[in-house]
Amino acid sequence: MSLLRTVAIGEAEAQLAEFLDYCRQHGAEHDESYLPPGEPYRERAGEPGYLLLDGDRVAGAVSLFRGPRFRGRFRIFHSVLCTLEAYTLMWEAIYTHTSDLERVYLFLPEALTRVRGFLEQLGFWVQRYAWAMEKTSPPTPSGWMPGYQVRPLRVGVDEGAWCQGINAAFKEAYVGRADLMPEYLPGPGDGVMLMLYHEDTPVGTLAVSPESPGTAELGNLAILPSYQGRGLGTNLLREGMATATGMGLTTMVLSVAADNPATVQLYLREGFAKLHTMVCYSRELT
Repeated sequence: MSLLRTVAIGEAEAQLAEFLDYCRQHGAEHDESYLPPGEPYRERAGEPGYLLLDGDRVAGAVSLFRGPRFRGRFRIFHSVLCTLEAYTLMWEAIYTHTSDLERVYLFLPEALTRVRGFLEQLGFWVQRYAWAMEKTSPPTPSGWMPGYQVRPLRVGVDEGAWCQGINAAFKEAYVGRADLMPEYLPGPGDGVMLMLYHEDTPVGTLAVSPESPGTAELGNLAILPSYQGRGLGTNLLREGMATATGMGLTTMVLSVAADNPATVQLYLREGFAKLHTMVCYSRELT
């Protein structure tokens, strides 16, 4: 007789501690963004989470983002048991919180074929592939044309322009993607959010964030469609790498959609190398 069961994560400190401890140990085995840096987990209305228990032992965890930015994305969906029964129980628990969602999704390393098989048996399908990439060599200096300048985002002033740039740049690439809204922008934290201006017009964005000692994560590289094809993305990327180096971060990591050949080639030209492939699994709910 199976002793597996799921338990909702409430406000009890013991449950929260067990959940966070499990995430720290195993979250990065499938998706390193299981819990944004500095964000304390709480089971808020619409953001549920469960522990999978094997008797009294924690054997898995599942949690789902419900906010507008990552609506329907799993924070974590993992079990050390690695069985279909374990994943089915966690899916059945979290499914009860999805009645108003159109889909749910998560990223898995391509190499986790067994877990991928469980997801496919639960109705998930491959939506796209992404590459995790890394660069350890010094960045090439940027060279800007007259009229262009890069400056940090001004908190309380530039959030709207940042979001407009991101939304415009990715509108065609990710049809159906929820727009980024200023009220859900996390802010620079310990990193820097760079904005590229042409005269007084914001035309590009890039976030530089410490990921681990000596390593910077680069994200949200975006250039307005009307300014693309001018080498601005290349120079903004170089500017971001120089900023990271100035922060003492000499290894750069990022992710890119594998079906975006122009951006993949940009990163390869700038010295990034592919680390591994992530698979985005999606499940339609309507």
